Amino acid sequence: MNNIEEIWEMGNEKISVDSSFDEEFIRNSISETSIGITSKLPQLIWFGVITSLVAVILFFYNLFFYLNNTPILTAIVVLLFISLSVLVFMLVQLRVINNMHTIDFDLHNLLKYKIRYFTTRLRLVRHLVALSIVFVTFGLNLTMEKNDGIFELNKILTLSIFYFFTYFIIMYLQKFTHDAYLKQLRNALCNLEENTLISLDKELIQHKRISKLIGIIITIIFLIGIIFLLLNTTR
Repeated sequence: MNNIEEIWEMGNEKISVDSSFDEEFIRNSISETSIGITSKLPQLIWFGVITSLVAVILFFYNLFFYLNNTPILTAIVVLLFISLSVLVFMLVQLRVINNMHTIDFDLHNLLKYKIRYFTTRLRLVRHLVALSIVFVTFGLNLTMEKNDGIFELNKILTLSIFYFFTYFIIMYLQKFTHDAYLKQLRNALCNLEENTLISLDKELIQHKRISKLIGIIITIIFLIGIIFLLLNTTR
């Protein structure tokens, strides 16, 4: 992050002393910014891989405790299949991200490709990451409730409120961050087309702070979820 900020500061100084900008410097600055933004995506993808894998393990484990409960067993089988599909999709996206800078595109087309990725597949990734967290929470709850294959319907309805809340909070936090990254990519494309630089220092610094805040909020949500599950289990 600091490296990107230094590049933009150098660009600002260059702009302030000379109105004729060096095209190579501008392209290098934009390329570094593009790489910096993309380098954050594998963290999200890996998180989705881990959560979907945990969900698969939990659902497979719980299959054997609800063999006599047809409705719950059916739900577990469906969720297991969905979790496996999410896991495969996440692994594919991880490969796409890692190979993004090996694509034989010039910088202009690469930026357009990244913008298209942010507005299509990355949106689906955000939904699936939030969904995987909900699945993990539900899988944990199934594990805690495995008393003779009985799972009370009223508990499912109560927990659904928490699942719904968790899903949309995580979606909003991801969208808030990724929309800002998308804005930077679009600005970078505009800068490249106009052969100029626009300072993004304030946005970059703000995002650094927002990322820390999001990490704290997700941790709090996770802890609240564990407490909520424990309280429901002891009733």
